[in-house]
Formats: sequence, C-alpha cells, structure tokens
Amino acid sequence: MKYFQKFKGKVRWFLLFYLFAFLPFCADATSTLHNLDITVLLDDNGDAYITEVRRMTIDSRGTELYIVIGNLDSDSRVDRLNVRDEMGVNFRDIGKWEEKFDRKWKTYKCGIIEKRNGYELCWGLGSSGERIYTTSYVITNVARAYQDYDGFNFMFVATGLNPSPQSATITISRKDGQPLPQEATKMWAFRFHGDIHWVDGKVVARAEDGLSSEDGMIIMLQLDKGILHPSIKEDDKFETLKEKAFDGSDYGNSDFDLDLETIFYLLLFLVFLPITVTIYVVYVWWNKRKVTKDLLWYRDLPFEGSLFRSNQVINAYQYIGNDYKNLISALVLRLLSIGALRIEEHDVEPSAFKKMMGAKPQRMRLIAIYPLIDNGKTKDMALLKKLHAIFLKASGNDAILQPNELTQWMKGHTSEVDPFMNSLKQNRSISNCNKDWDNTRSVFGMKKFLEDFTLANERHVTELGLWKEYLVFAELFGIAKQVRKDMMHINPEYLNMDQALQQLSNENNTMLLTAYTLSGFRQYNTTKAAEAARSSGSGGHSSWGGGGGFSGGGCGGGIR
Repeated sequence: MKYFQKFKGKVRWFLLFYLFAFLPFCADATSTLHNLDITVLLDDNGDAYITEVRRMTIDSRGTELYIVIGNLDSDSRVDRLNVRDEMGVNFRDIGKWEEKFDRKWKTYKCGIIEKRNGYELCWGLGSSGERIYTTSYVITNVARAYQDYDGFNFMFVATGLNPSPQSATITISRKDGQPLPQEATKMWAFRFHGDIHWVDGKVVARAEDGLSSEDGMIIMLQLDKGILHPSIKEDDKFETLKEKAFDGSDYGNSDFDLDLETIFYLLLFLVFLPITVTIYVVYVWWNKRKVTKDLLWYRDLPFEGSLFRSNQVINAYQYIGNDYKNLISALVLRLLSIGALRIEEHDVEPSAFKKMMGAKPQRMRLIAIYPLIDNGKTKDMALLKKLHAIFLKASGNDAILQPNELTQWMKGHTSEVDPFMNSLKQNRSISNCNKDWDNTRSVFGMKKFLEDFTLANERHVTELGLWKEYLVFAELFGIAKQVRKDMMHINPEYLNMDQALQQLSNENNTMLLTAYTLSGFRQYNTTKAAEAARSSGSGGHSSWGGGGGFSGGGCGGGIR
C-alpha cells in the first residue's frame, strides 16, 4: 500500500508536467479562417480584377496558403499576383513557386504554380497569430460575349477549402466605378447556403454562416449587351450556359426568349385582347344565365358534399381568374367540424425580455391540432389530409398553433405546401360543367338556398351534421356571416347541442381560424412570387445544387 501511494504521487506529477508542457500546443491547435471577403471588378473587356482578404488565426502547422483557380479556358490566364499582410508588407513575387521549401524560406514570398487547365496562387504563412492576408490578381476573359447576352458562370471559392471560412462574401461591380444597371443585370448563386442581392449598384453574395468543406461559391451573372464589351465572343447563347447551371438546382427557368417571333405573337395578342375579352365575358354571362335560369333551392349537399368539386363549378363561371381562398377557408372549417382542429384556451409564455420585466403567461385562444380520423364518409379527405399535415408541421411538437406560427413556417416550406396548392388548381371548363348539368345547378341551388335561409325557415332540420355542412358551404360561398346569423335567429338551441357546431357558429372562432390560415397562405403566395423573381435573376437565397458548366475554382486551397 505504501509503495502504491508513492507510485500514485509520481503519476500525479507526471500528469501535471504533461499538461503544462503541452498546454500551449492545445491552445493553438488549429488555424482558423474567420472571414473571406472577395471583391471582383469587371473591366470593359471582360477581365476580372480580384482582391481576396483573409482574416485568420494561424498556428504552427503548414508552410503556405494557396488559392485554386482551375477549369479555365485556353484564352484565360492569371497574372499580376500581389500579396500583402496586415502590416502592409508586400510579398516578393518569385514567379514560379516552389512548394518543397520550409516556412521560413517562404515568408514574405508569393508565386504561381501552373496546372494543366489552371493555377495555384501561393504565398508563405510567416509568423503564427492573428493575420490578415490581402491577395490581388487578374483573371483575363472571365466575362464573355454570347449571342444573346454577356456574362459568366464562375466559381470564385473552390470546394474543399481548408480551413473553411466562418463567413464569406463576394462583391461584384464594374472597374470603372459605374454601377451595374439593375434592370439589365441578372444574378444567380450556387453551391453554398446563403444569398445574393443588390447593394448600391453592386452584386453581393454572402455565406454568413460560413462554408463547409463541401461548399464552394459559384456566381452566374447575365448582362444585357452594351454594359461591357468582352474580347471573347462565344458561338453559343447564354441561355445554354444557364440551362447547364440550372440543372440540379432549385431555380426554375421562368424566363422566355423575346425573339422576333415571340414579339410578333405578343403584339398580335395585344391587338386582339379587347375583342377576346369581350367575347369571353359574353360567353360566361350567357352560360351562367342559362345554368341559373328558373333555379330552385337545393337543400342537399352538391356533389355529395365535395367542396373541391363545388369550387370547380364556382371558378368555371367566374369572369376573371380562379379563386381558392374560400375553398381553403371551407376546408379548414370542415377540419373544425370533424374535430381535427379545435379552438382552445392555453397559456402563452411571454418573450424572454417581457419575462425579465415581470410579465406572466397570458391566457389566449389558440388552434389545437387533433388526429384526423378517416371514417370513409367525409368528402375531400385527400385535401383535408394535406391541409391537416401543414397545420401539424407548423404547430411544432406541442400541436398548438401559436400566433404567426403558420405564417413563419410558410416562409421556408413552400415545397411542402406545393402539393396541396397544386391539388386545388385542377380546374374544369364551362363546357365540362354543362355536361354535368344537374350537379352544376345544385351548386348554385345550394347557394340560393343558404342566401334565403330565413325564408326557408328550416326549423324541421334536425340533423346537426347537415347544419355543420351548411356552415362549411356558406364559407365556400362567402356568405358564412349571414348564415350564422340566420341559424341563430331560426333555432339558437340547436347551436348549443354539439361542440363542433358551437365552434362553427361562433364567429370569433371562425374568424380566428380563417385569419391564421389565410395569413399563412398569403405568406406562401408572397414567398412563391419571390421564388419566381429569384429564378429570373432578381436575387434571393442561393441554390446549393446546380451551377454546372462553371469556369474557375475546382477543389482545394487553404493551408498546406
């Protein structure tokens, strides 16, 4: 035991010695690239004057930094390499770089290694610690003249950069100081998670959360003719380059080429537009007059209760466009009527700031999400399931939809809403509806019946389920407020005999439901419009996929 205690003491001293001896190395374990800021100035002839600023913490490992610039055409080259550090010391360009030498030899030196179809721009790390390296160089013929536009698809940051930057920014502008004309310039970004926007006449791409080893930064810029005058003229169209880049991306090509044939048909359409509109309005008016002539009340549910089929008829006989707002609201009320949604009071925690100020949980009426049970009798079940899933996902783990929670969720999940919206938009023509004459007239007959509900004096209706459906269809027809009032006037005691009917007949509840829902879908429409603008080159978040056909970049770079 005595020997063990003595041995234990020696081990303790050994561990302390090991800890203090190697602590400096542990504290300075890895080099870090805090920020990578790249400025690209486009010359009139298509050359790119590029400056890269790296703010780094350097450890004792490695001897040099290097930038990979590959995938260059034979008519592009890199020259005028210049490197300086945070003290303003300009590194000496030795021309052909020698990778084999040590760190001391490489200090304050820079050079270029020529590869088969590109270059490596290299410079010495120098001393460890907090460093700033500013590297500038010129790549000739980056922007090229295509048959339809001028522009480029170029990788400015290669994949596999080590260390990966914690944030990265690319700013593109003209070398002559003039702003890029926004209306004549389109932009897209690939292979990183971030965005690309206009800032004071410049194109700015940001990856504020940094890049992983798999990320790169590809920027595609399309310029109208006359902004630049590139020296290299391509035999192909820029649209071909764009198609390659869009392949595998989440951009959708929403542009169309305004060639002479397209312009001709567009002008022809504008000439005949007033005549076409007049003929169409008369056609709709005549058919609607015919389908509603001598119309009687229809007390049963049209299309056996299908809101979707009924809305198809409503849209077919509208003069302008198609509307799905009332259909969405009616589907929401049907979820309420079958108990899949309920309005309940819950405690809502105040924000962290309000809690610090002494605020307490507030009692609020919220939407609770319950399981959707398919009994085989409820119509539009496929749509109801999709809508119910949207509510459930937006509500999070507690299945309670907080104020603005649906709206916030819609901002980043349009692709999950698309199947539901696409299902709504299966429209029918007037001629198709006329072939299904009885069902078509039943839709308008039901609307007439609900509009005249007090005249019908439906005191004999004893099936509460039908009254619930009447309220749901009233929402589809846009007359729910009137029908609720009529029901209260005819037989108010009916409305207190069923929990779901009570919630449906409560205007505050239905207004809460429809307000939450429609604000969410308004956000969806806004986001989709932004997505369309983004795909057409107006900026927005980048696409991690796609970007094929790029020049520049490659794989590698950083410390070695």
